[in-house]
Amino acid sequence: MRKPQTSNHFYAAEGYVAETAADGKDALRKFSENEFGLVLTDIKMPVMDGTELLTEILKINPQAIVTFCRDFYVLNG
Repeated sequence: MRKPQTSNHFYAAEGYVAETAADGKDALRKFSENEFGLVLTDIKMPVMDGTELLTEILKINPQAIVTFCRDFYVLNG
């Protein structure tokens, strides 16, 4: 039986660089260090929720592309 892939492995297999974050605050730290071209985030996360994360990301880069995934943390966390 094949082991399920994490989203990191899936995107890397497609040729993309992907990072995961433990929570919204960790995601913001990683974004401020790297300014990724796309952010996929859950709305409900510990420490800082997705809407707070979006607000902070747009302060760093108003052109950032942020996509919300509902219940992603629950399904894959």
